[in-house]
Amino acid sequence: MSRLISLLVAAFLVATPLHAGKFNFFDSIKPLQDQGHNICTVFSVDEKKHYFLTAAHCVGEHDAMGDFHLSYTLTIEKKTAQPFTVDLEHDIAALVAPDTKVPDLKLATDDLDFGDEVYMAGHPLGWDALILVTGKVAAPHTIFQDKYHWTIFDITVGGGNSGSPVLNKKGEVVSIMQAGWGRDLFSHMNLGPTQEVLREIAGKYFRRK
Repeated sequence: MSRLISLLVAAFLVATPLHAGKFNFFDSIKPLQDQGHNICTVFSVDEKKHYFLTAAHCVGEHDAMGDFHLSYTLTIEKKTAQPFTVDLEHDIAALVAPDTKVPDLKLATDDLDFGDEVYMAGHPLGWDALILVTGKVAAPHTIFQDKYHWTIFDITVGGGNSGSPVLNKKGEVVSIMQAGWGRDLFSHMNLGPTQEVLREIAGKYFRRK
């Protein structure tokens, strides 16, 4: 129990509840719920079409045979959310929630570099509070097994942050948080799709300004 408390205290030193101020993107990021429980994070990319993005592993699960099954009880702001594009290879999913009205985020056009400062806002550990953390780009483009293209971030992430947008200083989306590693409650080295992958797979869902 003492270790858990220490971890939570350490997390709050770098994780700030997001209310308002200079961050103009806080209304665009919501918890993704399944049967009333916060499971991941989503963010709006087209307010008019009611499109949202998250990580693919947030919208379903694999069975014992390895087949992937979508969840049909997903909601955003208590409104039905239906996945319509699920790319398991790149772990990106697009959802539509027709009864929502959530301001959208913009896709970044500036490329990332080593050491660039980034933000991530989401709902770790099923918390209702939106939590903002800051971090750095540890590697803008890595390739794993000659197949998977990832950006690595030095940023604090907890379970439930899957699907959270990673943002540049302009508040534009540069990646989607997908996974971290480590045995602690919060991990500090994490990954998401590269900007090239994000633009290719999900760029068409962002509203044209």
